[in-house]
Amino acid sequence: MSLLGLLRHLAEAERDWRNWISEDEPLPKLYGDRDADFDNIVGDQDEVNAAYSFLAVEQAATDAVLASILT
Repeated sequence: MSLLGLLRHLAEAERDWRNWISEDEPLPKLYGDRDADFDNIVGDQDEVNAAYSFLAVEQAATDAVLASILT
């Protein structure tokens, strides 16, 4: 368990949630099957930056889907 793993998990959870509410084909997992978001964690700054970027992209995509449903 690590903070980076949790950050990656949040991005994965955003994508999973969006897959459940979307009528489109499900998007693939970001990090692989099962608990891969916690596997091979390296505290390298590039990895951290990528995880934050993935989370921001996934959150924005979920927000866009919700906005289209609510309007």
